Amino acid sequence: MELAFDLLGALPLELSSHCLDQLSCRERHAVVPLVSKRWHELAYSPALLRQLDVELLSTDVLPALRLLSAGLLRRAAGHADSLRLSLDASCTSQPGAPLPEDAATVAVTAAAAADAATEEGVNALTLDGAPLALEEAARLPAGLTKLHLGGVEDPGIIDKVAEATALRSLSLARMEHSAEQLAQLASLGACLQRLAVSWCGHLPAPATLARLRQLQALHIDHTPRRGQAQELCAELQASLEPLTQLTHLVCAHVRAAASMLPALAELGELQSFGWHGPAPTASPALPAGPWMASLRTVAVPAEVAAASLPVLAGATKLEELGLSRFAPSGCAKQYGILRTAAAHPSLRRVCLHLKDAPLAVGWFDAAVEAQRRKPSLRIERSNSIAKTLAGHDVEAA
Repeated sequence: MELAFDLLGALPLELSSHCLDQLSCRERHAVVPLVSKRWHELAYSPALLRQLDVELLSTDVLPALRLLSAGLLRRAAGHADSLRLSLDASCTSQPGAPLPEDAATVAVTAAAAADAATEEGVNALTLDGAPLALEEAARLPAGLTKLHLGGVEDPGIIDKVAEATALRSLSLARMEHSAEQLAQLASLGACLQRLAVSWCGHLPAPATLARLRQLQALHIDHTPRRGQAQELCAELQASLEPLTQLTHLVCAHVRAAASMLPALAELGELQSFGWHGPAPTASPALPAGPWMASLRTVAVPAEVAAASLPVLAGATKLEELGLSRFAPSGCAKQYGILRTAAAHPSLRRVCLHLKDAPLAVGWFDAAVEAQRRKPSLRIERSNSIAKTLAGHDVEAA
């Protein structure tokens, strides 16, 4: 039965494009064009070809990738600004079945084809599989600015990444490349602004990080996973020491993370710092130093904040404080965090991450007293500050 009136087709192109943009790329280009000729025209209008986000979850992925490459050359030439091409074997119709060995190569070829067919080139590319490998001749798009690699076992992939001299954001996940192999990243020293390393065997060596002169944000999650505790302590501290230009630092679930604290003192440009994961066996204090003059956002275990109250009181630009990993029953020393927050000249928001536990009376009384003394202070029961830091991206940097 035909519709008496096509509301979507009757809208101005800007509005109809905005409506269709709410659909996934797959829905927009596989389903919408079948409705009518007008909807077919809308689905492939230039406004909807500027940003392509394609996620391929099927084990039968190679034919789709080849069609995508041809389709980009035919339809998106001259229109596309960015392409996000994600390969993921974790949600396939046959759980546990790996992607075809040459899937990554075909994906990169498709991205390179789109890069050559567009004026501004491909900005973002995601390759995530279990495992993925690239043929030697495959090359990443020349204009790539944002890249995520997950589970790529190819030992030569770092060499290909090192050739992407426009790259500003790099995320590595579940990769076992050695510090020596990661040394190739030093060639990105003039462009790389954000580096995220998650569930990887090793961090880049301190000498490699020192050459990343434009690096502003570093996110370390469950890395390094190789090495003894004493080695990890030395590696973490040595890795941070040369990065005096950092503005954002997050360490999540990192063994021996407390060992990095002394190195924070000299990070005089740091604006946000997050430390997430199991509570430390001791209660180390944050160090005093130049970094306190620029710090605006902090998310740390509650016992670390309680041990650092004199230091945090001297952070004259601090605006947000996130607290986690403490028993809801708390202790008198930790209640002092809210008293310090009420007296702090710039602090305007405190987030208490209590999970599903009931709020202890002591915390409630401390919060009421803090807000009585400083009505502008917001005290929330949430983990939003830590989540914001964990998802931080330096797109505008």
